[in-house]
Amino acid sequence: MTKVSVIHGSGEVRVAQPEHTFAVAVGGIDEFTTREDRNRIWRDRVRPQQALFWENRGQMPQGRRGPGLERLKQALPLCEAWIDTEGAGNRSVEAALENLPSKGTTWDNAEMETAHRAIRELDDLLRPG
Repeated sequence: MTKVSVIHGSGEVRVAQPEHTFAVAVGGIDEFTTREDRNRIWRDRVRPQQALFWENRGQMPQGRRGPGLERLKQALPLCEAWIDTEGAGNRSVEAALENLPSKGTTWDNAEMETAHRAIRELDDLLRPG
């Protein structure tokens, strides 16, 4: 959650920061401050700090966003069924989806593209080297 404080007058500003967050205090805003000034502050100060946070995490977002951990957890049974279809000589997402209802998962109504993406992301994540 983002907290916004508006401070009038001079004085020292103290901000308690939760871990992995930062605060931005902008002084000198007056009636001549423009949206372009605000956008420049965002571009030159905030975005680089956010990029540093991503770098420290070890990865940048992939595509619109990185794969969500919860979604990947839900895809594990699908990936397991996909791996099991290899023994039948027809490793495919379609075959994996056919095997899932008997395992009691919720993937039986999944869109094919969603299932393909989930398996691809998990395969990329779990593949050695």
